[in-house]
Amino acid sequence: MAPKLTKAEKKVAYDSKLCQLLDEYSQILIASADNVGSNQLQSIRKGLRGHSVVLMGKNTMMKRSIRLYADRTGNDNFRKLADQLVGNVGLIFTKGDLKEVSEEIAKYKVGAPARVGLVAPIDVVVPPGNTGLDPSQTSFFQNVLAIAVATDYDFPQAEKVKEYLKVCVIAVRLYRGLLAIS
Repeated sequence: MAPKLTKAEKKVAYDSKLCQLLDEYSQILIASADNVGSNQLQSIRKGLRGHSVVLMGKNTMMKRSIRLYADRTGNDNFRKLADQLVGNVGLIFTKGDLKEVSEEIAKYKVGAPARVGLVAPIDVVVPPGNTGLDPSQTSFFQNVLAIAVATDYDFPQAEKVKEYLKVCVIAVRLYRGLLAIS
């Protein structure tokens, strides 16, 4: 059984792996990994196996390794790459066509249910219908009125919510089963 590596040894191994990939592959894609599960990422890796390599890691460690590599090789284009590493991202190294790699990754894209605290990646539309709320409980909709959400009041309930809640500019989050606009 191989001995466990220390943190420093793991960082050195990661750095050498990243530098080897930067030497070997001519093209790099930056992929956002927000809301991507481990099984989905594993499927993507299997689909790309043979012609591309997916590398995930801590942004600071990736940036440091890339900047050191840029200094060593004198290629300032890698510094621009390091500046693009913001958020939950990974690097996909390939020698093939970037469009084909993107299409291969798109095959594994799946819809996901709303979860607490996540920002909706697409427009959210609330269809017309009964809100089930008393008119005194519709302050949420009254606050949103400024951004084109219209409610019709029909005593004793707020009867309809018009289909104007197309939230493109503001973030919609789900908090404990309720939509909230931030």
